Amino acid sequence: MVLTFLKLMRHQNVILKSDSEPVLKALIAAVKEQWEYRALVEESPLYSSQSNERAERAIQTVRRLAASLRVAVELRLGLRMSSEHAAWSWLIRHAAWLHNRFHVKSNGKTCFEELYRTRCTNEVVAFGEHVLFLEPIPSSRRQRQGRRKQKMDASMRPGIWVGRAEDSDEHLVGTPQGVYRCRTVRRMFPERQWNAESFLSMKGFPWDTASGAVPNERIQREPIRFALPLPEVVRQPDSSLLTVAPTGAEEPARPSGSQLKSVDLGVQRRLRSIRQLEQSGQLKPRLMFWIRGHLDTWMTPRNNMKVKCCSLKQVAM
Repeated sequence: MVLTFLKLMRHQNVILKSDSEPVLKALIAAVKEQWEYRALVEESPLYSSQSNERAERAIQTVRRLAASLRVAVELRLGLRMSSEHAAWSWLIRHAAWLHNRFHVKSNGKTCFEELYRTRCTNEVVAFGEHVLFLEPIPSSRRQRQGRRKQKMDASMRPGIWVGRAEDSDEHLVGTPQGVYRCRTVRRMFPERQWNAESFLSMKGFPWDTASGAVPNERIQREPIRFALPLPEVVRQPDSSLLTVAPTGAEEPARPSGSQLKSVDLGVQRRLRSIRQLEQSGQLKPRLMFWIRGHLDTWMTPRNNMKVKCCSLKQVAM
């Protein structure tokens, strides 16, 4: 978060100053190691808060502003906010965001105006207000936690407004599934703008927007069982006839012309093609023995069946 703040300030050479607390020393050492540009580290004298008077004064101003926001939220919701609640850290952050953009200094400008050369004109909502927001959905319509947005789902969802993003000025809305970023929010009627139940159920922190999020309930899908009709069964020759003739055995007799008359015309054409392949030597010996062994079965008139033969290219392979 410190590195993100330094990048937003658009400075390269910075001075990191702190007191002698071990936690702050470790934080500054980590920031200096990851900072791409030049960073100088300064330490204030021990037990001397006057050395950091500007920083101490800024902290006091932000803390008092955050206290005012807390009192306003508690009066409207009729509850007492705890420091363990997720909205507590968002409250401190939003107080600093308001101070940087709307507090006018002695020179007649705000901190935001001095940095970006323009005034902040973004619309804001009261902290903790119950609003409707439009969740950004990618082209795949996939939402958080693996769910997909359906066409008949509501276009907007309720949530708690907790501020705006620093980098993109998007709205930050808290929900039980975490804090969402969105571009569009809509305020509700005055009697529905404050909802204590929704406020207490929000999850997520500025450093982890999905911390403690409640997972969505899985939709129980019942499998649809159906039966497909069986394909038409075609009678095939007996598998006991699929044997390979031994070496030197006599070849079976070829069928006579009277037997050929009882065979379907399509089968005759295939038999004629098989003989041509046999004469040209393109059939394998083992396959030729198998075909000769089945000629009698295919052309027997009493079987009264049609055979679905494969193509000639498959036979020749």
